[in-house]
Amino acid sequence: MTRWKYALTLFLSLTAALTLAVVPVPVWLHDYAPDWAVMTVVWWNLHRPNKASVGVGWLTGLALDILRFTTLGLHAFATTATSYFAVRINLQFRMFAVVQKILIVLLLLAIYRIILFWISGLAGNAVSSPAHWKPLLADLLVWPWLNALMHEILRRIEAKPATEN
Repeated sequence: MTRWKYALTLFLSLTAALTLAVVPVPVWLHDYAPDWAVMTVVWWNLHRPNKASVGVGWLTGLALDILRFTTLGLHAFATTATSYFAVRINLQFRMFAVVQKILIVLLLLAIYRIILFWISGLAGNAVSSPAHWKPLLADLLVWPWLNALMHEILRRIEAKPATEN
């Protein structure tokens, strides 16, 4: 697969994730909205760390800060730290069973939430504790589907066309 195909796939997947991150959801579902952008960055960091590094996490976090009108650097720092941990464990991640992989991703997303909670507290923003952790439940349910979708997209892009005889 050529370099530009990876770059385009990375760009489009992150653009879709950022769009899903800011799309309005019903009030009853707002507390359970998954962290689409962070999950997508984590997927790229775990499965293709040479294509999407910690810098991609920082840029995605910065885009989240701008799109959500939050303190500049809040999501950027949290996403960067999460990306760093994901890149660090990517080789070990490949050896784990599916359930273990889901738990590792949940742990990475919990680290992201802990950093957001911590920085929001330092900035003086009141964060209701139960509502802050509810997206982890949605992330846990969405991750297997996101993982399967991203693998299928890359499988189709990486497939070599059949040659004619």
